[in-house]
Amino acid sequence: DLGPHVVAVVAALDGTPVFRDGTGTATPASTLKLLTAAAALETLGPDHTFETTVVRAGPRRVVLVGGGDPLLEPSGLRKLAALTAAGLSATKGPTKRPVSVGYDTSLFTGPDVSPHWPPTYVPEGVVSPIQSLWVDEGRDPDGYGRVADPAATAAAAFAAALAKAGVDVA
Repeated sequence: DLGPHVVAVVAALDGTPVFRDGTGTATPASTLKLLTAAAALETLGPDHTFETTVVRAGPRRVVLVGGGDPLLEPSGLRKLAALTAAGLSATKGPTKRPVSVGYDTSLFTGPDVSPHWPPTYVPEGVVSPIQSLWVDEGRDPDGYGRVADPAATAAAAFAAALAKAGVDVA
């Protein structure tokens, strides 16, 4: 999809190329991602995983808690909804009352949009606002573009999955 002018080069620390694909001059791009990955590995460790969880917030309320997982897929959200539905059905008390769904994005602080991004990035669907809760990297479930509020979209999808799992959702 990137066209015929893509060049990839990987070099050893001494600058000797160890892999090359494509022809022409290779200009480094997005090298900050390498530093970010190294810092994350050093800080979090190689075995760290990001987990999206569900907590109870009262007798008939559940909260989807964003764990910063950028790779949470719709199937993972459905699995989490099924586990939540099973947990709710195992509790004592009235089961016919609807359950409300909330969400928590408090893991990440700071702006959702980088001040260094072009102002068109979010409106044009190049990126989604960065939040600790999103599904499918903030892509629109309809298959085109990005969503304006990834956390709210994730919570709505979770509520729909809970309903499909047999939970009466308010």
